[in-house]
Amino acid sequence: MRAKHHANAKARRWVVEADHAWTNRFRDLLIRWAKKPANYLALTHFAFGIMAWRQCLSR
Repeated sequence: MRAKHHANAKARRWVVEADHAWTNRFRDLLIRWAKKPANYLALTHFAFGIMAWRQCLSR
């Protein structure tokens, strides 16, 4: 089935696409400098924490 398109509806991005776009702003995650998986995971958690903090401040 195809989704119905409304004339006045805005195009919406998938939540995952938006998350990937936000994580690409962090250069350490975009270019994986961390060699150890634990360090990369810590950077990922830190980046998502910063993004959540920014969302809280903007509302």
